[in-house]
Amino acid sequence: MKIKLELEKGEGIIAAHTFDVRDAQSFGDACRDMYMRLEQRFLGESANVGELMDMAGECVAQELDGVELRFTKA
Repeated sequence: MKIKLELEKGEGIIAAHTFDVRDAQSFGDACRDMYMRLEQRFLGESANVGELMDMAGECVAQELDGVELRFTKA
């Protein structure tokens, strides 16, 4: 089934994507994909590779702090 995952923080949606979810594994893959999309957002903002890898995980953790995960059938 298709589901839409949304990450909501405060008053707004910080990320939303639709995935094909069949079981626990594919749901976990969808959540991992959402994390990686956030990570890529921060990686694109960094000036060099070393800084990039050091900061990406911390930035994603800060962004996810207080986030609500919502999912609906798409």
